[in-house]
Amino acid sequence: LKGAELQANSSNATLFAEVSKRWTFGLEANYASELDGAASLLFMPQAHWNVTDNFSIQFGVGTRVPP
Repeated sequence: LKGAELQANSSNATLFAEVSKRWTFGLEANYASELDGAASLLFMPQAHWNVTDNFSIQFGVGTRVPP
């Protein structure tokens, strides 16, 4: 596949805590490695807001770093 990234390995770990009926906070970590040996690690803090019983909004922002 010319010009495409071939992913060799991907791992995901998450930790979340429900702090109230409406709010859940967490941290997500993703590790990815490519067949060419390149790798990256992503840390993304998140907040989940349950606006109503049938509607929620998820917020998250993170940074990708070399392992």
